[in-house]
Amino acid sequence: MSSRRRRVVVTGVGPVSPVGVGRQRFWEALLAGRSGTRALTSLPGGFPLETLRSRMAGVIPDTLLPEDERRTTDRRGLLAELALDLALRDADLRNLEGARSAVVVGNAVGAPMETEAAYVFRTRGEERHGPGGFLRQLSFHTVADELAARCGADGLVLTVSTGCTAALDAICTAFDLVRSGVAEIAVTGSAEAPLTPMVFASFDVIGATSRRNDIPTAASRPFDAQRDGFVLAEGAAMLVLEDLERARARGARILAELVGAASTSNAFHMTNLAPDGLSLARCIHQALDDARLAPEAVDHVNAHGSSTPQNDLCETNAVKAVLGPRARRITVNSLKSMLGHALGASNALEVAASALSLHHQRHFPTINLEEPGPGCDLDYVPQVERVASCGHLLKLSNGFSGIHSALLMAAL
Repeated sequence: MSSRRRRVVVTGVGPVSPVGVGRQRFWEALLAGRSGTRALTSLPGGFPLETLRSRMAGVIPDTLLPEDERRTTDRRGLLAELALDLALRDADLRNLEGARSAVVVGNAVGAPMETEAAYVFRTRGEERHGPGGFLRQLSFHTVADELAARCGADGLVLTVSTGCTAALDAICTAFDLVRSGVAEIAVTGSAEAPLTPMVFASFDVIGATSRRNDIPTAASRPFDAQRDGFVLAEGAAMLVLEDLERARARGARILAELVGAASTSNAFHMTNLAPDGLSLARCIHQALDDARLAPEAVDHVNAHGSSTPQNDLCETNAVKAVLGPRARRITVNSLKSMLGHALGASNALEVAASALSLHHQRHFPTINLEEPGPGCDLDYVPQVERVASCGHLLKLSNGFSGIHSALLMAAL
């Protein structure tokens, strides 16, 4: 491994989302501003929906999944495998055999669907899984290990668990592995299937989810004056990252370049964010330093944009603190307005969408933004997509326990 910083590019994306599966359908849905959130009709185990604060979610319809993949067990694994296959195909690769590779996967909540089901069946004296089946699904590292085996990646395999920033932290780790020469190619991303009673109840306790159950498609409304919490979702995305020289040598299509990253802790509170955004601003400055860029280089921000009152104000203030007057001349958007919040996997979908934005030079809209909330006074690309010249894009994420993460991406 040399000390030379290699240039790292995105050559494949595999989004599996409530609005579309695969690069083309996903991108078309985003430009159209299509919502993937809907009312729930049931939860595993027959849990009474009426007891929940939020009774809606970003759900991936079975009609969007391959018919032979519509199994009911290990949904997290199903989404992850499909995302991997799509990303490899998008990168025009069959596998990673023979390459100096890495697999880095982020995960926030493990496999709650299988965990809860196993508990219920066991307490009833019934067998839920075959020998060893539940242990495999319970372990956080399982997805990364199985994806590595699926694509023939025999290099470094890592699992990153940092809550809502998990996918972005995994992607930034993979970026650093390729940039430093530890790997020449990496598969990275996340998959989450958190639509279970335990997860819903956990967020109910802290009042983090939206109560707008009457109109689920309008419930996730980042930066809007009427936002009242996020909409829980499932989803997955995997990305292929490559050394630029390797990608060009094989004639790969390049979607975007990764140029800088950082992660910090606000040392403030388990679930609250300081509204002044200064802790997040420090993370952004560190990412800019890592990329060797000045704040003036940022043309667009893809926000965490969770639709909670505190997050959206914190992000807005952080962007203004770093960019100063320029903050009002750039654009900001939130994918969660359409997909809801897929926890650790949300950032994987957002980085995939950001790569496509840079590639096509178009910004998808922040839907449901009708009247910006107090202090939310930037250009959030409301309602309608926009064509815009964008050289550098800043991707942000905030997570419980006070984690901030930032990734800088560039058009190429």
